[in-house]
Amino acid sequence: METSLTLEQELSSLQPHLRQAQEKVGAWMKDDLDEQFHNAAHHHEQALLAAALYGVVEQLRSELEELYAISRQTSTNGTQLQANIDKIEAPSKAKQKLEYLEKARNRMQVVLTQIDEKEPEAPFYFFLQIQGVSRKYVVSDIEPPIEGLDELTAELNTSNDLQRFICQVRSLFQQSVKTS
Repeated sequence: METSLTLEQELSSLQPHLRQAQEKVGAWMKDDLDEQFHNAAHHHEQALLAAALYGVVEQLRSELEELYAISRQTSTNGTQLQANIDKIEAPSKAKQKLEYLEKARNRMQVVLTQIDEKEPEAPFYFFLQIQGVSRKYVVSDIEPPIEGLDELTAELNTSNDLQRFICQVRSLFQQSVKTS
């Protein structure tokens, strides 16, 4: 019995050491699990950031391709505008005194003279541009302002007859001189 008592005493004396060892192992396991969890969370964050970055890059690539297409279209539009101007310039210049000045990329200033009998050299002008992928003509900065320009521009966008459009604008300029 004495042996069992000694064993029990030894066991009792070892129990605090056993608890300390269990606590240390538990703390180490907890630290290890915390580190694994942190690493997994960090990896997940990196994966989410990489996916988001990939999405942004793809969107930028798409927008860049779209801008490149618009740039090519704008270049084509400028060439078309120049071709239309060249087509009407020769016959019109002799009859109507038509001039154009390139003011900015793909924007032409059309200057008409011989409109006002009192001041034949007085310039009447507007800016003409083909915009964007829609390839629509846009008229701006007309001097002096005339009524009916929106309707003429809509007709120009339908017919694509630039010579007729300029003749009609000339007529509106002449009417505005007569009524003022």
